[in-house]
Amino acid sequence: MGFASSAGSLAAPVTPFRAPRTRALAFALSLVAAPLAGAVIAHITASPRVASSAAARVPAHTAPATPTNAASPAVPATEPSPAAPTAPAAATPRPGATITLQAAGDYLLHTRVHDSAGFHGGYGYLTERLAPVLAKGDVNVVNLETPLATLRNPMTAVPATLNGPPEAAVALKSAGFHAAVLANNHAFDQTVRGIEETRASVEAALLVAVGGGPSADAARAVRTIVTRAGVRVALLAFTEMVNADDFAKRLRADAPQVARWRGEPDLALVREAAATHDVVVVAMHWGAELATEPTPFQTRTARALCAAGAHLVAGSHPHVLQPIVRQGDCVVAHSLGNLLSNQGLKYKRGGLEPVEPGSAEARGETRDGALVRVVLTRGDDGRMHVTTHAAIPLFTHNNWLERFGVPDFRNDIFVAPLAALRADPARAAHHPLYTERTAAIARALGATVPLLDE
Repeated sequence: MGFASSAGSLAAPVTPFRAPRTRALAFALSLVAAPLAGAVIAHITASPRVASSAAARVPAHTAPATPTNAASPAVPATEPSPAAPTAPAAATPRPGATITLQAAGDYLLHTRVHDSAGFHGGYGYLTERLAPVLAKGDVNVVNLETPLATLRNPMTAVPATLNGPPEAAVALKSAGFHAAVLANNHAFDQTVRGIEETRASVEAALLVAVGGGPSADAARAVRTIVTRAGVRVALLAFTEMVNADDFAKRLRADAPQVARWRGEPDLALVREAAATHDVVVVAMHWGAELATEPTPFQTRTARALCAAGAHLVAGSHPHVLQPIVRQGDCVVAHSLGNLLSNQGLKYKRGGLEPVEPGSAEARGETRDGALVRVVLTRGDDGRMHVTTHAAIPLFTHNNWLERFGVPDFRNDIFVAPLAALRADPARAAHHPLYTERTAAIARALGATVPLLDE
């Protein structure tokens, strides 16, 4: 994305991200923690795939005392590590074994979002209200569209250049996510070293990093999560575009990078994953920004991914919701919108500030999100089949329009399920807005997608 006012700030509190010494210390600790965590709990198969158990749920703001879900860095498909221990073979799931997949959209740490974290006790505040719905998923995936790295390029607004602290990854883990997608157009915002540091931050937080790595092969390596039911879930991630396109094209294969979509070679990876796993999840960063309908590329590629064996295609990048469709045992969420951002800051029910018509700042759709939920059950044929699919409506609270006449105004930005916002009696004045956005989300996702009031 690249919208001017999405990244600005009225007041600049001292946040964990802006304190240089704290920031450097946190990142140094993350680099130490990642290999230690991997040595204790990660299982690397004899093939280059990484296995990890499903995570225990932990409350927001709380790092797990005993890590239960981590992955060591995936190695290139042609270079399995001879020193890696062999993971115990997972028992074949019995007929009737059921798992739940969930995926969310773009996690964007604009400057005012950093401000909100600083004003309200940390990055856990931004996503902690998602914990009850995330607790229902065996595998929860989020698109991490902000590097978590040493700041090399200043955070700017046009085009947007983003960055954040390792604490953000810890907060995502604490909310209940298991995997973070690195393959998106902002991946190079803090240079190639930023990709390595982001992956280290993610894995130090005991999240599985998908779609980015120290080489082209590592970025495309399948990451595997083995659920408590013994179901092997393959995770892959690709991006249609990167902001530093010319630079990325000149990268050598052994340079840090993210997985840029190549067409048939990547479809072959999906087919291979389907042959060696029970379930395949593919995250795709694609499409056109602010477009409410998928592009021909999205539609064509989604069909190919489903045919190759994907069970869930989780789309991101447009920053607004697009239809969710089912194709047999494959669910395609063309775009899950923004999970968290500062877009839509000038939107309110019944009117808005003077702003360029149609801009991201004015559109309520940029504050809408959805958590897609797909339930799969193993049939008598030994294969996993989609039994249900649905969506939980999400909405980003943003108090920017309440700043007038408030001398000590503080940004308050967070994401929550719309049902939780409606259930909060202190927010009764906003209920008409929530009703409006629930209806808008239903229209955007399509009439065949049940909305869960959770």
